[in-house]
Order: sequence, then structure tokens, then C-alpha cells
Amino acid sequence: MLPDRACCPTDYSARSNAAPARTYYPLVTPVRHGLPTGLQTATGLPPEPPVSRSMPASAAVSVAPALAPSAPLAPAVPVPVPAPTSASFGSGGEGSSSPPQGGGTGGADSGSSLPLGGVAHLAVLYVAWSTTYLAIRVAVRAGSGFPPFYMSGTRLLAAGPFLLLIAIVLRRSLRVSRRDWGTIVGAGLLLWIGGNGLVTWAEQFAESAYAALLIGAMPIWTSVIEAVLDRTWPSPRLALAQAIGFAGVAVLTIPELRVAEGSDLLAVFALLVAPISWGAGAVLQGRRKIEAAPLASAGFQQLVGGFAFILIALAVGEPAPDPTPVAWGGWAYLVFVGGLAFVSFTEALRLLPTRIVMTYAYVNPVGAALLGWWLLDERITWWTVAGAALVVAGVAGVFRERYAKGPVKR
Repeated sequence: MLPDRACCPTDYSARSNAAPARTYYPLVTPVRHGLPTGLQTATGLPPEPPVSRSMPASAAVSVAPALAPSAPLAPAVPVPVPAPTSASFGSGGEGSSSPPQGGGTGGADSGSSLPLGGVAHLAVLYVAWSTTYLAIRVAVRAGSGFPPFYMSGTRLLAAGPFLLLIAIVLRRSLRVSRRDWGTIVGAGLLLWIGGNGLVTWAEQFAESAYAALLIGAMPIWTSVIEAVLDRTWPSPRLALAQAIGFAGVAVLTIPELRVAEGSDLLAVFALLVAPISWGAGAVLQGRRKIEAAPLASAGFQQLVGGFAFILIALAVGEPAPDPTPVAWGGWAYLVFVGGLAFVSFTEALRLLPTRIVMTYAYVNPVGAALLGWWLLDERITWWTVAGAALVVAGVAGVFRERYAKGPVKR
């Protein structure tokens, strides 16, 4: 969001020595704010001076203090945008990876054409993270022979070293500070045990399409958590987006609550709690910036979650795993495709605007529902369609508030 011209007048007198004065006619004078450089040049206007903007770690909409009216304009100097330093890995659509806070432009200027490499990485996210709910369902459904916590634990204990190996191959640092370890452990437990763990347990009884659509509301829960922590009311547009998203959750949930009982009922509640835990982990990691490389932090985070899952499996007395070949296939898919998708996630954030990368949050729940219907013959009713549309609309509204405010310097 650009500062309003009324509250932030621009003193162009400082440019009197730089160029001769031009005469502009009121009836044809365009508004410069928000115009791409090409349009500014075409209209004969001088380039817009750089505006310093920032956004707090909570990613709430906020504008930095305006420049003093009497302050001279600094020369336009390109400011390099650093690559993201931390992200929480969602093992593909099962929750959501937390983007770099601040809602910036990622690696590419939103006004330029998108690089082909970044688009290719985004396509990998669309496909890979739309299929992980399906893989979880295949791995833990009745008769698979894979208890949910053993499946999650062994999966993460394999995926963590796999990501660290990728980091070594790509020559990324594995160094983690003592402060980072506290964040990695705390966020890892919220993301993997409270988030992914509840989803995996619930998918013993719930269809993957249903799980994906409920977890797809995670960004909406995250915006509520941030508002509570900041003790601020959301803007009217953000509140409307949240209301629409929660209406979608209700449309998806109420028909199931009417007929569910026993384990099926517990699975519905688990899928309602999981995105809250995942959102809390994302907020924690977003507010306590991790300085370690993303691949390193994600790898160690998964190791923390893996060991915790094994302890839980032992504590609740899960039987020893005896997976079917199909269940092993789902497990392997989660380990390797999920790991490679995270590499694409970090590269997409480096090459593309953040708000473009985050479109996976719209695509993945719908993609997962369609794949569950197509491959596993899962139900899609009019309730499902209506609920999915409301959830996706709510997520789109939340992201519009967070990322569609123009380039932000991070």
C-alpha cells in the first residue's frame, strides 16, 4: 500500500537542479502512484521516487512512517531483495509453508515477466502438494498396516536427512544457532505433531478430499492468531475474508457432524484443530526469524518431529508396522516427492513474487479433492463444492490483504 498523497506530500523542489521544469495540464495529468516505470515514461512524468515501506513480522497491513515533507529526496538506488531465510515446510499441501514474513516480492519484481524456471518450480508445487493428502490416505487407511504415528515418524526420520543431503549437494550451510534451535523445536512440534500428526491420524477415517479442504483454511486461522497476538482488529476487508472462509469451514463440517460418530466424529474435530496448530507454528517461526538456511532448518525440524512421533507411537502402544506394498508406496512418495517439492518452494520464493508463489494455497485443496474423487472414488457433494468455494475465496481475501499491496522492502 502506498502512502496517501494527502498525508505524505512529495517535495519535488529538491529536483530543481536536476531537470528543467515541465508544464502539465490538469485535464491530462495522470496519477503517478502505482504506475509501472514504462507508463511513467510514456506520460512524460519523472520516475516515482522510492518509497520506504515495511511490514511487521505478523504480516498485518501496516504502513511505515511517512517521509518528512521537508526532507530532500534521496537518489533512487536499487535495493537488493534477499532470498528467504526461513520457511516452515508443510510437506506439500498438508498444511502450508510459511512464506517470508512481510509479504514482499520474493525474487522477481511483480511488474516484470515471470522467469520460466520460477514458473516450473511453482508447477511442481501445484502438482506435488496437491497429492500429499492422497498419499497419506493411501498409507494409513484401514488395512494398510501402517499405524499413523509410526508412519509419520519413520517418514520424517527419512525425509529430514534427505533434505539435509540436498542442502549439502547444493552447498547450503547446515549451521544452526542456539537461538534457532529453540524456534526449530517449538515450531516443529506445532507444525508436525499438532498439525500433520492430527491430519495423519484423522485420515484413517476421513477421506483425503475432506481433510485437504478443511486444512486449506489454515491461512485464515493464521490471520486470526496474528490479530489476537497483536491485539488489533482486522480491517473490514480482512474480517470479511475471514468470515467467508469460516462459512466455508462450517458448510464442510456441519453435514459431517450430523452423521459422524465415534472415531469419525473425532476425526472431524482433529481436522478442525490441525490447521490452528499449524498456523500457530507458522506464526512462531515467522516472528522468531530463523537465520539458518531453509533446507537446513526444515531438515532438522523434520528430525525433531520424527523423534517425537516415535515417542508418541510407543506411548500409545501402536502395533509394529506391517505395511502393504501400496502403503509403502505412499510413504516413499511423502518422503521423496515431498522433499523435492520443498526445494521447489524455496526456489520459487527466490525467483517469483511471494504473492504468486502463495497461489498454491488456492490450488492445492481443490487439486487434492479432485484427485481423491478421481483415484480413490471419494465423495464430492454440492456441500463439498460450496464449502470449497467459500474456503478458497476466504484464503484469497486474506492473501490479498497480506501480499497484494505492492512491492515491500524486506
